[in-house]
Amino acid sequence: MFISCVVFLFPVLCWALTAQTPTGRWAGVTVLTIVAGVQIPLQNDVFGTDFQTTVGVALAVLVIVVLIVAPIVEFVPDRVVPLGRDAKARIGIGWTLGGLYCLVSGLVVLVVTATGLLGLGTATMPPVDAIGSLPEGLSITKTVAPDCSHDSDGTDCERTFYITGTNGTPEQVAEQVRQYLTDSKGWTFTQKTAFPGDSSTWKGSCWQQGWILDSYQACTWVEIKKDGKVAVVLSHKDSG
Repeated sequence: MFISCVVFLFPVLCWALTAQTPTGRWAGVTVLTIVAGVQIPLQNDVFGTDFQTTVGVALAVLVIVVLIVAPIVEFVPDRVVPLGRDAKARIGIGWTLGGLYCLVSGLVVLVVTATGLLGLGTATMPPVDAIGSLPEGLSITKTVAPDCSHDSDGTDCERTFYITGTNGTPEQVAEQVRQYLTDSKGWTFTQKTAFPGDSSTWKGSCWQQGWILDSYQACTWVEIKKDGKVAVVLSHKDSG
């Protein structure tokens, strides 16, 4: 959190040093501070992950544009006041730091954009509240989220929700779960050959999630384990 604050507030310092007029300085500082105020919580998953990279890249480009365009816009000959040696040194430092920031940030934006468009990024883990609040009679006993797996097809992140019911057999509980997910999420299920370790398996919907650079495929299954436990498996997979 501290490092992200320093990184995203660094352009504010660059412009504060570069600006030649008080009006230009405060205008630029205000804009860049507002942008940083969005970037910091965005980077720390406060707004979720479905648009994190896409919006993050857009804001990074906005900062680069401000640092490049603002000094040009501010430099109007008939408004420029005579600059002393200290002011020139300050502006020179600001230009240098701002230029380095734009160069590094621009390279990062290019790499992240290419990675996202080519589907080479890392899928995000399904959140703990992904299936919502279960109806009365059903409850989640635990969730299991092992490390994401990597293969030639991309990254696959799975979270398993183990569910119990107060009444009924495992088959009846599984039916209640599927009905709830169909009614609340619009997911449809088709019974398939049971996975190893299951007594029954139902394949659910797959759909595309996330914005342009955050795109991934989400899929779901409902399973009855050999020991009678009912599980809902959510998978987020990047297409590599």
